[in-house]
Amino acid sequence: MRAKPSTQSERLWELDRGYPLRVLKRQGKWVQVQDFENDRGWVYAPLTSRTPYHIVKANVANIRTGPGTKYRVIARASRGDLLRTKAKKTGWVKVEQSNGQMGWMSKKLVWGW
Repeated sequence: MRAKPSTQSERLWELDRGYPLRVLKRQGKWVQVQDFENDRGWVYAPLTSRTPYHIVKANVANIRTGPGTKYRVIARASRGDLLRTKAKKTGWVKVEQSNGQMGWMSKKLVWGW
């Protein structure tokens, strides 16, 4: 992510593949984006993807066998963990961790699409 829409601009930080971002505006082949912490910067659009991901915004989040608190906890995720989005249900999102573990999390604990 860069400060301005140019490869010559200051590099603010490096994003992991799949890191969810909200597009704020476009300028040529660049997009101004915002992350879950409201940080803003510019990303070269051809390096982005439409593959949906979520990032954990809670300190610790339970991953469950189904979309609800009555389901058993099968794993935990920590703030900043990147999770591939597999499905959505009102108030819940089915995610896949990098190790292949899949389960459901409350939408309130994550940010993304």
